[in-house]
Amino acid sequence: MSVASTAQHSIPSANQPIVSTDQAISLFAAAISHPLTNETVAFLIDGCNRANTIVVVSGTEQPDDVIEVAEIMAMTGSRSAELCGLVIASVRSASLLLPGDLDRWWNLQAITDSHGIELVEWIVVGPGGIECPRQLVGEPERW
Repeated sequence: MSVASTAQHSIPSANQPIVSTDQAISLFAAAISHPLTNETVAFLIDGCNRANTIVVVSGTEQPDDVIEVAEIMAMTGSRSAELCGLVIASVRSASLLLPGDLDRWWNLQAITDSHGIELVEWIVVGPGGIECPRQLVGEPERW
């Protein structure tokens, strides 16, 4: 699945719930740089799966940079009684999945959980398409 083909789904508005990975990918596709550059894109959702702000962190060159971004987002989300979930994407200009990504999934989940925020999805976007490490570890969807 490519970012371009997924972007054809309608982009949810600020008041519309995001109820699937495909919708999240559509939102990310509108925010990421083209051509692909190393960056991390994230948004927090409320109890009704609505997001109103998307954050783009450029220059996340190291694979573990996603962990720091997730921790900052989870800390921010924990300050609001309304926010309860995090959706995050690692955009990689030269590769898709990397060694250690399965461990990164578990680390991301532990960090967000420690702040009372659920890791709803982590999406990896690269020149070869899109992957969700959650699927590779056998975790069910969380939408």
